[in-house]
Amino acid sequence: MSAQTQSIANDGNPLITVLKLKDYRSFWVAQFIAQLIAGALRFAFIWHAPNLGDVVWTVPLMAISTALPAFIVSLPAGAIADRMNHRVYCIVLSAATAVLLLLTGALLLTDLLNLYLAVLMSFLLGATGAAGMPVYQAMVPRLVGSQLLASGVALQNLGMMASMVIGAVLGGGLIQFLGMDLSFLFWAALMVLSTLLFFVMSYATNDQTQSNKSLSSLIPDILAGIRFVFSNEPLRSLTLAGCVMGFGGGAYQTLVPEIGRFQLGLDAGMTSLMFGLMSGGMIISTLIIASRKNLTAKGRYLLFALNCFGPGLMFIGLSTSLWLTFIFLPLWGLCGGILMTTQRTLLQESTPNDVMARVMSVNVFASAGLLPLSAGVIFVLRGFWSAGESMTAIGLIVTLSAVTLAATRRFLWRKSL
Repeated sequence: MSAQTQSIANDGNPLITVLKLKDYRSFWVAQFIAQLIAGALRFAFIWHAPNLGDVVWTVPLMAISTALPAFIVSLPAGAIADRMNHRVYCIVLSAATAVLLLLTGALLLTDLLNLYLAVLMSFLLGATGAAGMPVYQAMVPRLVGSQLLASGVALQNLGMMASMVIGAVLGGGLIQFLGMDLSFLFWAALMVLSTLLFFVMSYATNDQTQSNKSLSSLIPDILAGIRFVFSNEPLRSLTLAGCVMGFGGGAYQTLVPEIGRFQLGLDAGMTSLMFGLMSGGMIISTLIIASRKNLTAKGRYLLFALNCFGPGLMFIGLSTSLWLTFIFLPLWGLCGGILMTTQRTLLQESTPNDVMARVMSVNVFASAGLLPLSAGVIFVLRGFWSAGESMTAIGLIVTLSAVTLAATRRFLWRKSL
């Protein structure tokens, strides 16, 4: 724990205490911008896909190209981050993202962004987004210390939820008013701001014995991180919960634009509001958790929320009522905020700092790396069923998986977790 953290760790509300940490504030805004843009890009590429070809295959293809980098990049990113200064890593990553956004905007302005280039740019931007997630998660314990970890994680998750809301506006509303080309240029300017915020913050240097390792040891480091996760409880069970979250979350991200556009008859701005309403509920529950000094029985909250996830997907897939869907989404989001915050907090409470980035990279792989699998299943299902019917089928799979996890991992029901 830093001296700054120690000097204010005994303040009243832990949420206020974390916000008093200057470096955490800079970090929070910087990663918030990066995640906001990542959320906007997921929507933008999938929304633009029908303009590039037949919707039945262009939407899953774009979803796969956006999500596949998490499958490829997240594990190496964690191993690399564990051997170098996280702050420098984030500066380089943010700058590269800004350049890619600028290039994509230029291709749109000149009408040169065909399907092949769109797949390439979505893949590259997905790679920079995936490479940042393990590091953002690993930086929180160093910035806030163990006493404030639950609030630091909850506040970071709060930023993730808020970025979904605003990202939905940027991904749908901004496209509605500015068009795709100017939207990408705007996001490039925001990413420059994120780079500057990472540049001005202070952050402790990682262990030098890690930074002196050669690249030849990268694969053994990755494998060591995977072995550490799956040979220890509750890390193994929490990672399996992340797999369920990733599979279902991939279906939601991929199918909601199509459900909004064709099943509910919405334009880009109103369809993006579907993401915003769900995220609004997530923000509320995450904010409540962040303000709690001692949250006990986190495992029970996790399992309860996980078992609400699949039925929620089924409801959205089956609903043809705009107003019922809009009323349901923030309520479902309340469970989503509990699910994400408790899963992340339990993981970080159970992980030593020297392997934190690698454990978080496995978590990102489990949650985001399964998006291509989800998109692949959707590709098959969409050959037979509508978007809503495909969402319902995946919701049933998620429900059965969550029930199985709750029944076989009974230790998560203990009050100590």
